[in-house]
Amino acid sequence: MSVDDARAFWNSWNAQSREHTQDRVPLDQARVVERWLGTRQGLRILDAGCGAGWMSERLAQHGEVVAIDMADEVVERAQRRAPEVHFRSGDLMTVDLGQGYDVVVTLEVLSHVPDLPGYLRRLHAALKPGGQLFLATQNKTVLSRFNRVPPPGPGQLRHWVDRAELRQLAVEAGFEVEDLFLITPRATFGVMRVLAKASRMTRTDRVVARLGFGGTIMLSARAR
Repeated sequence: MSVDDARAFWNSWNAQSREHTQDRVPLDQARVVERWLGTRQGLRILDAGCGAGWMSERLAQHGEVVAIDMADEVVERAQRRAPEVHFRSGDLMTVDLGQGYDVVVTLEVLSHVPDLPGYLRRLHAALKPGGQLFLATQNKTVLSRFNRVPPPGPGQLRHWVDRAELRQLAVEAGFEVEDLFLITPRATFGVMRVLAKASRMTRTDRVVARLGFGGTIMLSARAR
């Protein structure tokens, strides 16, 4: 698969799925990241895999944001919408990410890179000592067992991980894991679909997710 194929896929996907509105999954992730950030200001933040830049705009409330994604067309439009963010286009596995960040945020990117350990090592190198990584990725256990997910599109990679695999990847990349849990119960068939729907209606999704049924893994880790 070529970089051009991946760029075309993510330009199209972001334009359709993230540029104008966000569904429950990314908004749940954003709430966790904002809770982790708290009231801190004056931070230097990297949004790695920023897509259409919707999260980058929110992160800018906490400091200076550099936002990078290979989807060059949506990045260009994001720059016009949010001039306070420093947007760049490029392949996250090869582009210069910069260094000395206080925080790196990467939402639903890990499963789409060709080299998961290498990607986490690059994020570690971009952080200053003691800097924090806030990561969201798809939960292989729930998505593979309880969801019908279309096969990857042309130019799309898919390498889901479970909680144990993510923890090991983070530790091996030089991180100390501070928090790791599941959010957003998700299912498209069977008993799990009923449970996921019921948890939303009764506002018990956080409990149900942390029991092991969340579709997203959230990771907070500190660079050693």
